[in-house]
Amino acid sequence: MSAVKKLYHAMDKVSVAVGKVFILLSAALVVACCAILIFQVFNRFILIHFVALSLPFTEELARILLIWSVYLCLGICLKEGAPASGTLVYDRLSPKPKFALYCIVRLMMLFFLVIAICYGLEFVQDTWNYKTANLRAPGWMLYTAPVLGCILMLYEMITEWLGVWCGELEPFSGC
Repeated sequence: MSAVKKLYHAMDKVSVAVGKVFILLSAALVVACCAILIFQVFNRFILIHFVALSLPFTEELARILLIWSVYLCLGICLKEGAPASGTLVYDRLSPKPKFALYCIVRLMMLFFLVIAICYGLEFVQDTWNYKTANLRAPGWMLYTAPVLGCILMLYEMITEWLGVWCGELEPFSGC
């Protein structure tokens, strides 16, 4: 059990460090998205009367930044216990049925994440030559975000499993 506990603490330390980086990166992406959208509104309704400057790529760039900011935070949300869930059932269960429900839910999540990662990687390969309409950004720039988000969730889920298994965490507790 000591080896599992050490592995859990090591993985949790990596998770915390990576989570801090992704929170900062995601915040920067959201700020950039807001700035781009404010500029787009300013350009479309004010600046266009003085200068014939059309910037059609701003909406597309804001969309890409928002997509990446969301998917970078998926693992953090899972770690914090933030996914939408009904606590009415498992809060009322005794420890053994609660652990059984935890195992069932996490196995279903594992099944979903493995499928999402496999098909996501296949989709990224299929759209490798795709280019966005205005930015002409490559398809992988858009479609690797969900795959990365699922990988981050899988890492957090494995870390949480180890924490529950060695007794450091309670099932469905989040952090």
